[in-house]
Amino acid sequence: MFAFPIGVWWVINAVRGGSFLYIAAVGGSMLVLWAVNYARGFRSPDRIRLDTIEQVSATDGMKGLTRPRLVISYTDGETTRKRRVNLPSVYTNGGETVYEQAQEAFAEGGF
Repeated sequence: MFAFPIGVWWVINAVRGGSFLYIAAVGGSMLVLWAVNYARGFRSPDRIRLDTIEQVSATDGMKGLTRPRLVISYTDGETTRKRRVNLPSVYTNGGETVYEQAQEAFAEGGF
């Protein structure tokens, strides 16, 4: 709840104080994390054809810390790629049922 306001406050203070090094460090860290994710094969296409999906793994996440998610491995040409799909939090209405329905749907599809 406080992460966004604290982040905005930090950026404003860093800019006012001329601490562009801090901003560059945070931006550089974000760029490095994105590059590592990209190197691991993760992409974010809007649509994935069903016949290109090779494997689906489900992670229920840690309650209160991470959300349930699916990792879909698919082929893009001759390269295997991955797509992370975050599902609704288990704290939302129907969050647990959405996770179970996603698992069941992929299981019915043979994944």
